[in-house]
Amino acid sequence: MSKKQFAFTLIELLVVIAIIGILSSLIVVSMSGVTDKANIAKAQVFSNSLRNSLMLNLVSEWKLDGDTNDSWSGGNNGTANGAIPISSGCVQGTCYGFDGNDYIDYGTGSNLNAITSFSESIWIKPTVLAGNMGGIGKYWTSGQRSQMIQFGNAINYAVLSSDGTVLSYNTYSTAVFSLAANVWKYLVMTYDGSALSLKLYANGVLLTPTSTTGTIPSSIKSSSDSFKVGVWSSNGGTTNYYFTGSIDEVRFFNAALPTSQIKEQYFIGLNKLFIMGQINNKEYQQRLAELENKTARE
Repeated sequence: MSKKQFAFTLIELLVVIAIIGILSSLIVVSMSGVTDKANIAKAQVFSNSLRNSLMLNLVSEWKLDGDTNDSWSGGNNGTANGAIPISSGCVQGTCYGFDGNDYIDYGTGSNLNAITSFSESIWIKPTVLAGNMGGIGKYWTSGQRSQMIQFGNAINYAVLSSDGTVLSYNTYSTAVFSLAANVWKYLVMTYDGSALSLKLYANGVLLTPTSTTGTIPSSIKSSSDSFKVGVWSSNGGTTNYYFTGSIDEVRFFNAALPTSQIKEQYFIGLNKLFIMGQINNKEYQQRLAELENKTARE
């Protein structure tokens, strides 16, 4: 066999180079996909391990995955009054949609009272912004709230009441806390029974109140009213303010969660949003950086 038979022509060399280039690009794409899947898998495992460490003081958890049942204890199942399950755009699985005249009633369970200390958390994504946009918590029959996060586009409140007439609450202006349409935000209110311990967190960050009104009670009187999500009332219960948008992953704890655990819960939620494709990698990294920067300033 002659040496000429072993030689590549210029055209053959170009073909070989082209094939190698195509194979290389396919390998890069394939490895990129594997890396993304590996990152998502690691995020899922880490999220589950963090979640398990947070459940010691959990009273009720409402995942809102197709129903309003208490997925933790089963003791505080809810009734949807107009709110409906939706299957897209949620933190995880399904969530519930509210059209501005809806709420979920979780009943009058005494273990949902904030007798000495508590935490309540919620993920919300408003589609309509208004001055008053609903809330989460228990009411008094007089229309006062025993423990309540009131969220709105203008002013937000974290509220406690020791009886039907005396209110203690923190006010948060838009300069401190604001909502954006079609953006998920994680809210947590905590209280540990001591003076001035009422706190509100947004996306894992402790907010500084614009003002504090009243005296924080040493204990919260038991409320016989229902724990509700998506609405709050005023004027003796005659005026109702409803939420419009999506709500997911609601929880109630019988202790004041420390800041570190609240940040962990927010991180778990971010992982879920990323895994479900509700936020891309850029937004995921931006939110993590924002949490890190704000934490560094605390």
